[in-house]
Amino acid sequence: MEVRSVRRIVFILGMTAALGAPTWAQEQTKEQKQQEREQRAANQAEKRKAEQAARQQEREQRAQQQQANRQSQQTERQANRAQAAQQQQEAEQARQADRAQRAQQQQSNQQAQQAERQRQRAEMEAQRQANAPARNERIRQQQAAQQEAVRQQEAQRAQAQAEAQQEAIQNQRQDVRQQQRVENRAARLSAARQQQLIKEQQGWNQQYKTVLQRQELQAQRRAVELQNARRLAQYRYQQRYYDRLRDQRMMLSNTYNYGNDPYYYTAPNYRYQRSGQYYETNEYGADLLRQAVNVGYEEGVRAAQADREDGYRGDYRSHYAYQDGTLGYTGRYVGQNDYTHYFREGFQRGYQDGFSNSYRYGSNNNGTLGILGTVLSAILNLQQLR
Repeated sequence: MEVRSVRRIVFILGMTAALGAPTWAQEQTKEQKQQEREQRAANQAEKRKAEQAARQQEREQRAQQQQANRQSQQTERQANRAQAAQQQQEAEQARQADRAQRAQQQQSNQQAQQAERQRQRAEMEAQRQANAPARNERIRQQQAAQQEAVRQQEAQRAQAQAEAQQEAIQNQRQDVRQQQRVENRAARLSAARQQQLIKEQQGWNQQYKTVLQRQELQAQRRAVELQNARRLAQYRYQQRYYDRLRDQRMMLSNTYNYGNDPYYYTAPNYRYQRSGQYYETNEYGADLLRQAVNVGYEEGVRAAQADREDGYRGDYRSHYAYQDGTLGYTGRYVGQNDYTHYFREGFQRGYQDGFSNSYRYGSNNNGTLGILGTVLSAILNLQQLR
C-alpha cells in the first residue's frame, strides 16, 4: 500500500516537472475561480442572511400586527360587553318601571272598579226602593194575566162546546138541506127556465175565464213586487194563491155538462140580500156562497200570518187575494160579484183573527181553518122561500 503511494507521488512530481509554467498558471486560474465561487457563495450566504433577516422582520411585524389586532379586538369585545351590560341594566330598569306603572294602574283600576261597583249597588238599591211600587204592579199584572189565561181557557172550552153544538146544528141543517134537495128535485124548473139558466151561466163562465186570465197576470206582478220588497213570507203566500188560480183556470177549461147538473132544474128556495137588493138561489148556490165565506176566511188568516211573519203592518185591503176575491169560484150558480162580496167578508174576518193570533170569528182545528157557523149565518142571512 505504501509502495503504491510513493509511486504516485513520484509520478505526480514527474508530471509537474514536465509541464512546468503552464501548470502554475492553471493553478492560479483555479484559485481565482475558487475565490469567485467562494465570493459567490459568500454573496449568496449574505443574500440568504438578508432575506432571512427580512423574513424574520416581516414575521415579527406580522406578529406585532396580530398582537395589536388581538388587543384591539379584546378592547372592542370588552367595550361591547360593557355596552350590552349597560343596555341590559337599562332594559331591566325599564321593565321594573313598567311593572311598577302597571301595578299602579291596576291598583287604580281596581279602586275605580270598586268605586263603580259601590256606586252601582247604591243606584240599584235606590232603584229597587223606587221600583217597589212598579214591582208590586208587575206582580199584580202577572196575577191578572194568570187570571186572564184561566178565563181564556174557560172561554176556549165554552167555545169548543159552542162549536160542538154548532156542528150538531149544522149537521141537522145539512140533513134538512138534503131533504130539501130531494123535495126540490121533485119541484123541477121548466125546460125553458133551465135553458135560460144554462145560457146565463155559460155567459158567466166565459166572462170569468177572461177575468181569470187577467187576474193571473196581476198575481204574477204582485208576486214580483213582494219579492223585490223582501216580504218573503207574503211572497210565498202570493205564489200559493197564484198557483191555485192557475189550477182553477185549468179546471174551467174542461167541458162541462150543464144538463146533468141538478142546479139547473132545481127551483130556488133561498134568498139573500146584497147592496140593498135581493137575490134568489137554490141549495147549490147557497152552498157556493158558504164556500166563498169559508175560503175567504182561510185566505185572510194565512195572509195575516204572512204579514205578521214579515213584520208588516196589518191592512187586509192591500192584499191581492182580497182585491181578487175569486178563489174557488166556478163561474156557475151565482154571479162573480156575489161570490167576491162574500169572499171578502170572510177574508176580512180571517185577517183580523190571523193578525191578532186569536180566533174570534173562526176556529183552527189542527190546521183546518173555518169560520164559525153563527158568524157564517149572520154574514149570509139566507132566508128560506118555503
